[in-house]
Amino acid sequence: MAIMFPKLLIESDVKKCLLIPSCSVGSSIPEEGHLYMDALDKAGKAWSFPCSVHHDETTGTVVSVCWDDQGK
Repeated sequence: MAIMFPKLLIESDVKKCLLIPSCSVGSSIPEEGHLYMDALDKAGKAWSFPCSVHHDETTGTVVSVCWDDQGK
């Protein structure tokens, strides 16, 4: 798993939604659609979370991470 960027999650990232600007993710994301984000927690456990790619006039293109019950 390649590290694309480090991110220490804050409360709103976990309780609401984690939005990542597409420029932080790189050019490998689809313009629209779905992908998965692989992450490691502090204990070294690997997690895989579904993500969606969204584009709007205000925020531009962002990747939103959808937490499931096991990820919270």
